[in-house]
Amino acid sequence: MSYFKQCVSDLEIPEKWVDVSYGNDACPSYQTAGEGEGFHIFIDHADPKEREDESWTRFAIRKVGDEGLGDYVWQGDSWNKAKSIMEEGA
Repeated sequence: MSYFKQCVSDLEIPEKWVDVSYGNDACPSYQTAGEGEGFHIFIDHADPKEREDESWTRFAIRKVGDEGLGDYVWQGDSWNKAKSIMEEGA
């Protein structure tokens, strides 16, 4: 199983999230809306020892704006919190 698939193998990704993963990224990522709006989430491996940097949280969310990806609005390890932000905003 590829590393990106391992990162999300224990999660049920909502159907409306678009996979926007890029091969040079450290982990897979998804976006909630079309370009210019919504949120973008990076999902790292469940096991911190398997991450590029063990100090990173599993989930990191950025706002998507007209200028591309903005600053991180939230980083943490709660899947429920990550889904809530992705669906409702920070």
